[in-house]
Amino acid sequence: RSDAFIEGHSNKVDIYDFEPGTFEMFVEFMYFGRYTYKDDLTDHLRLRDSAKAWILGDYFDAVEFKNFAIRNLHDVYMSPGSGGRPKTGIGPKMVDYCYSQTASGSPLSQLVLAFLVQNWHDSDIIHYDGGGSWELVWAQHPTLRDELL
Repeated sequence: RSDAFIEGHSNKVDIYDFEPGTFEMFVEFMYFGRYTYKDDLTDHLRLRDSAKAWILGDYFDAVEFKNFAIRNLHDVYMSPGSGGRPKTGIGPKMVDYCYSQTASGSPLSQLVLAFLVQNWHDSDIIHYDGGGSWELVWAQHPTLRDELL
């Protein structure tokens, strides 16, 4: 019954928790089975488009969209780039975002944890001092701290 909800009258749905660009990626995926992401991999402190996409897909329970997003993130973080190193690094802002927006044990949080475990020793990949505070991440996500340490 379309008249039971305000959306049925306005023909509009407001989604407040996501950026318009992330929703555009979702629409592109619905049309083409893929989306274009414009991540600057030289900016290690950036929130990755595919992390935002995975979280939107989780919100919509869009399994194929989430699978596409996690494959992109795996390619960025876990597949070796030049010299056998990841294609980009990560900072506390990205880790906090992924852990704050997902359920414990989600594929996204597990990918982030695996990346941290694999690269924690490398300050060129794990940015200890930029884009937020690791102390805040540990305080907000003690399970992550315990799993990592």
